[in-house]
Amino acid sequence: MEARFSFGDKAAFHLIGLYVSEYDYHGRDDEAGIWVEVAKRFISDAYREGCQRIAPWFTAKTADRLALDTDMKLSK
Repeated sequence: MEARFSFGDKAAFHLIGLYVSEYDYHGRDDEAGIWVEVAKRFISDAYREGCQRIAPWFTAKTADRLALDTDMKLSK
């Protein structure tokens, strides 16, 4: 919340995104989900706009990156 009040909704979206990515890549889905819920509740407009903005990134991953993501999830 401090990031939101000090720097704005977009900065808070990016900070929360870092947390979500960190937890997701390390298999801590519950913690990642908590941060998503925080974003949805406290910066709902920035969350919605940010998700729309980054959605193409997930489909633009190379085959090597997709394989790495799969390997990382399976190795847990």
